[in-house]
Amino acid sequence: MKNSFEQYPPVPECGMDSECKKLAKHYINIDIPVDVRSKADVGRIETECCGEPMVICTGEKKADTCHFVLVQKVCIRIPVEYKLAAKAEPSMVECCDKPEK
Repeated sequence: MKNSFEQYPPVPECGMDSECKKLAKHYINIDIPVDVRSKADVGRIETECCGEPMVICTGEKKADTCHFVLVQKVCIRIPVEYKLAAKAEPSMVECCDKPEK
């Protein structure tokens, strides 16, 4: 059985003043499942009239009825508090030769 390092040339002896800097790279895929749950709490709803109401006559006439439309702008304040909870499951690592495209 051959040694797997026999295919590489021999390495010369390194002295103290020799410099050897290398950068090794390896690609891996990491999967981390995450669950996010949301909750919304609605606070006290408040309303407020804005300006004066308007009366719009529709033009419909009947002997015993007067028909019109009352229009009022209203401001509605709805306080909502959102809460999120995230939980990460254990990760999984898969080694690969090159990055996937």
